[in-house]
Amino acid sequence: MLAGMSRRTRRTTLTLETDTLDLAERVAQRHGTSVSALASRAIRNEAIRLGAPARPTGSEQDAIHDEAERAAMEHDDGEPGRQAA
Repeated sequence: MLAGMSRRTRRTTLTLETDTLDLAERVAQRHGTSVSALASRAIRNEAIRLGAPARPTGSEQDAIHDEAERAAMEHDDGEPGRQAA
């Protein structure tokens, strides 16, 4: 993730085994976090362990960089599409 960029979230529904959800709720409460944050972290870690790239690659990474650069330019001069002198 590029500096200054926040993680996006998307609401979804998951079906979990009752025992798994009970365990997740106990662990999340003990550590002062939400079940959603715990599940998100576990899913990301497992996906990476199974071979998914940890960061976007190729054209996806280029697009993220381009958007961050464009946003930074707009922030610098206050107007979209106008470069600072």
